[in-house]
Amino acid sequence: MKRFAVLFIILTFSVLHGQKRFSLYTGAGYGGIFSSSAGIDYFVASYNDQRDKVITKKMESPGMFDGISLHLGTITNRVVLEFGYFNSSAKIFAEADPAKVPAGTISRRDIELKYSGIQFSIGWLFGEEVIFGGPILEFPIATFKGETTTIYGKKDDFDIDNYFGMSPGVFLMLGTPGETGAFFTAKATYTFGLGNPDWGLLYYNTQTSPDGSDGVPLQKGPFSGFTFNASLSFSLGCI
Repeated sequence: MKRFAVLFIILTFSVLHGQKRFSLYTGAGYGGIFSSSAGIDYFVASYNDQRDKVITKKMESPGMFDGISLHLGTITNRVVLEFGYFNSSAKIFAEADPAKVPAGTISRRDIELKYSGIQFSIGWLFGEEVIFGGPILEFPIATFKGETTTIYGKKDDFDIDNYFGMSPGVFLMLGTPGETGAFFTAKATYTFGLGNPDWGLLYYNTQTSPDGSDGVPLQKGPFSGFTFNASLSFSLGCI
C-alpha cells in the first residue's frame, strides 16, 4: 500500500505543478458496498451443508458492508484527486440445536467480515455556483479480515486476503469546494476486483472444508458490488 500512496503523491504534485490556483479539502463520511461475492456465497453454502444435521438457523451471505471513511483531496482546473481510507464490516451467524452439539461448546457461530483499506480517486468536475458533479474512477486497495467465536466461545481474529479493485461511477458536490468552507459530497460507483480473493483462511478458521459437494475446491471467488458514500468536507479554498 505504501508504494501506491507514494505514486498517488507523485501524481498529485505532477498535476499541481505549475498551477496558480488550487483548493485542498479534507473530511469524513459514511458508506458501504452492496456486495455480491461468489466466494462468500460458496463458503456460506459449504458451512450450512456440512452442519445440516445440527443447524436450526442457517447462515446467510451478507447483504452489505458498511462503515466510516476519511479523505484528503485537491481540486485544480476541474480535476479532482483524492486519497482516502475506509473501514467497513458485515456480520453473519448460524445457530445450532444445543442438544446436538458437544457439551461445553457454543451453539451459535458469529462471524464479522471486515473490508478496509485505502482508496485513490480521480474525477472531473462539471457545474456552476453550488451544484457540481461528474464522473469518477476509484481504486480501492484493501484487505479482508475476519473475527469469529470459537466452539468454546472465545474471539479469534484472522487475516483472509488482499483485494485490488476498480470503481467507476459518478459523484455530486453541493457547496463551494473551491472556496473556504464546508461542502457535501455523494458518490455512487460499481466496484469489481482485479482478481479473485482467496477465502481459504475463512474456511480454515471456522473448521469448514473448502471442497464443494463435487469435490472441486471453492476457496477463490470474486467480490464486487454497488458502492455508495456520503461525506462532509471542509475546503481551505484557493491557495
